[in-house]
Amino acid sequence: MNELAVSAGNPVSGKKVYTGNTSYSEGREFGMSKSNWDSQVTQEWNRNAANWHSRSREMWESGSRKTVLPLFARLVAPDSGPVLDAGCGDGYASLKLARQGYRVQGVDISDDMIQLANRQAAGVNGVTFQTGDVTRLPFADGAFAGILSINVVEWTEQPLAALEEFHRLLRPGGVLLLGILGPTAGPRGYSYPRLYGKPTIQNR
Repeated sequence: MNELAVSAGNPVSGKKVYTGNTSYSEGREFGMSKSNWDSQVTQEWNRNAANWHSRSREMWESGSRKTVLPLFARLVAPDSGPVLDAGCGDGYASLKLARQGYRVQGVDISDDMIQLANRQAAGVNGVTFQTGDVTRLPFADGAFAGILSINVVEWTEQPLAALEEFHRLLRPGGVLLLGILGPTAGPRGYSYPRLYGKPTIQNR
């Protein structure tokens, strides 16, 4: 993941965006339908769920994501209001935030990831998980004081739609902490078929 940097945010809404990179490309150029894109992403992350789960603790505690939650905690206080973990995976970050006093809603497109998250959530207060597409979520406008979304938007067919949805869901003055894959990250391999004009489920 790229080093996180502050962007100017929205001068009208006051919503703040913290991101490592703001560029994206359209995935629709290769003709993959919305339903097919979502289905392939879901299947891929269902296949990867167990492997991801085996590595998530290390990633969040001492690996590439170790600075993310401390930064989020500096930007959004537990008593600010509910927070959304958009693309929560197996729920490791959501659960860690909940144990720190946050009220957390975790969402992921992968059913298997959500099953892992719910299994770990037993006995933890202040956190719920559900499957969902981050470009169209069933929450009210301004529902969240903060949104955490790490290595997620590049897996959506239309990254701008995800960003617009995050903007809708943030209350005025809310904070979006966004991370995308760095240029040398291993999962970048999913985007390589684009070089040969083939469909791909990654937008970077």
